[in-house]
Parts: sequence; structure tokens; C-alpha cells
Amino acid sequence: EENSTLKQGVSKANQKLSQQVGVKQHKPKKLYERKLPDTVDLEKYIINVNKLASDGKVDEVIGNDEIIKSVFTTLMKRDRNNSLLVGDVGSGKTSTVMHIANLLNDGNVPKQFENKQLMLVDFMTLVSGTGYRGGFEQKYETIIENAKKHGNCIFFIDDVQSILGQNSKFSEVSTDTLLDKVLSEKRIPCVCTTTYDGYSKTILGNEVLNNRFEKIEMPKRSKNEIDGIVERVKEKYELFHEVTITKDF
Repeated sequence: EENSTLKQGVSKANQKLSQQVGVKQHKPKKLYERKLPDTVDLEKYIINVNKLASDGKVDEVIGNDEIIKSVFTTLMKRDRNNSLLVGDVGSGKTSTVMHIANLLNDGNVPKQFENKQLMLVDFMTLVSGTGYRGGFEQKYETIIENAKKHGNCIFFIDDVQSILGQNSKFSEVSTDTLLDKVLSEKRIPCVCTTTYDGYSKTILGNEVLNNRFEKIEMPKRSKNEIDGIVERVKEKYELFHEVTITKDF
């Protein structure tokens, strides 16, 4: 009976998301069955999150239906089609964006997102192995050109504040300009994440970058909401860790 209640709760959550984005109901048994378009040339430098999801390495997210709806709504725009998720540390920004790869694989998305790939752009990885200053920029330009050629990529830049401003790890490279270059490409919609502090220090005062984004704030969860989410996912963690989560968690 407890397992039945858990499954019903997950089913209702997925049904609600489907209604909001105007797509079919999510069917867990058919996860990761879609054939992924080839992005091997891009995967030399950036990570195809859809492929991670197809291997079961991306957890589903429960309770952020409205956030996901807002992200898709922004990505569908003709202009300013870049989402910026802003929230406290630990609010679920990264996991929410990563979960979009699950939805893309399922085809549980608006029609214009069918066959889209969520590509994680890690600037630290891009800089690694670059022997001269212009090497990083050349590598970045290659990624953008290949992504434009494919026409099926959604870029994901996590903790975008870490690559911006004078105190970033990339102070010798004009990352503001490089970021603006991809944000201005209508054929490559982007999803970025940052904290409130990061937003105020690196983006809010930069009129050019700020105007490229549609800001989406992560909600602060009430205790009842958190309890409900834990109740829905606890069976998976009990099985993995071989423990029992009691009612007084």
C-alpha cells in the first residue's frame, strides 16, 4: 500500500508537468528510448547531458514544475531566449536544469524541442590543455560554429558567475564578451544558473548581459513541500543506501 501511494504521488507530479508544458504524460518505463542525434564533434569539448540521462546518470526532479515550464517558455522565444536560474546555494538549480535532459529524451517536451540536446559547457575543461591565450577563444569559437551547424543544441552553463568579473578564474580572458557571443545566437538558446550574490555582482550591473537573460527565481521550499518531496523519493534512496527512512526525518 505504501509503494502504491508513492507511485501515485510520482505519477501525479509528472502529469502536472505534462499539462503545464503541453506535452504527453511522462512514462518512467520508457525512459531513454529515443535515438540521440550525433554530436560527437561537440563532445570533444562539452558534455552531452542527454547521453548521461540515457545512461540513467541524471536524477529526476520533483516539485519544480513551474520552474521547468518557465525555462521552456523562455527558450521558445524569438528574442531573449536565454534562461537564468537564480537561487540560494542548494536550492536545486543545477539538478532542475539537468533533469530537462530526461524530458528531452522522453520526448516529453513541446514539439519544437524534439531532438534537442542539452550540452553542458564547462569553461574549466575548455581552458584545460590550452597552451596559449588565443587557444581558448579558438576552441570556444569552434564549439559555437559546430552548435550552429547542428541547430539542435541547448547550452547549459552552471554557476555562470564563476566565469565573470575581475575576480573570476578566467580574468585573463574576456569571458563577458565570449558569453555574450553565445547568448546573442538565437539558434543556441542557453540556460545558466547563479546565486543571488553572483547575480548582483556579475550580471545585474552589466546591462548587455542582463538584457540577454530572462531571470527565473528558484522558490524557497516550505517544510511541508520538502517533506512531500522526500516522501516521494525516499524509496529509491532506501534501496541504494540499504537503510530505512522513518516518518520523523
